[in-house]
Amino acid sequence: MSEVTISGEFRAACEREFAEIRVKLDRLDEAIRGNGKPGIALRLDRLEQDAKRQSRLVWLIVGSAATAVASVLVGSQTTRELEHILQYEHTDPDDLDYAEALTATPRYAATGRCMYCNHCLPCPAAIDIAQVNKYLDLAEGLPEMPATVAQHYSSLSKTAADCIECGACERRCPFGVPVIGRMRAATALFGG
Repeated sequence: MSEVTISGEFRAACEREFAEIRVKLDRLDEAIRGNGKPGIALRLDRLEQDAKRQSRLVWLIVGSAATAVASVLVGSQTTRELEHILQYEHTDPDDLDYAEALTATPRYAATGRCMYCNHCLPCPAAIDIAQVNKYLDLAEGLPEMPATVAQHYSSLSKTAADCIECGACERRCPFGVPVIGRMRAATALFGG
């Protein structure tokens, strides 16, 4: 086997390359471990804390029967929208007191009320139970039913009149909605 001789110039070039790689690895190690500086782990912890704070803001129970909105999810599609949402973190604490708005909202109990969550599905009769309940809520919540509500209801491929009263939906409903009774009420209101 022959010996390979390495020139001094080649050896120096390799040592420089290895030194640069070691510096990069040291920086990566610092970033991962922190080493007394804000590393990746610390940044991830901060991001997680920010996410927890943000998640407390994300869901706001409003309980508005007229609009049938149970929660609001703040989202963003652009950086500018995200920056606007994150300004909340720097808002004066007095401006964050929602007590007045929430105390003005009538008490709202979800038990027995459809939240349109579709936990009741699948329906053996292929009824879109949440949609039927939504149209029924709209019709019952207004002094006079708008024609558009009846039109939307009648455009459903299966209506409450198709209910076979098997009760599977009621067993799956986490809110205890009397679905069979609501299907009967919708049939009576909208027709068969």
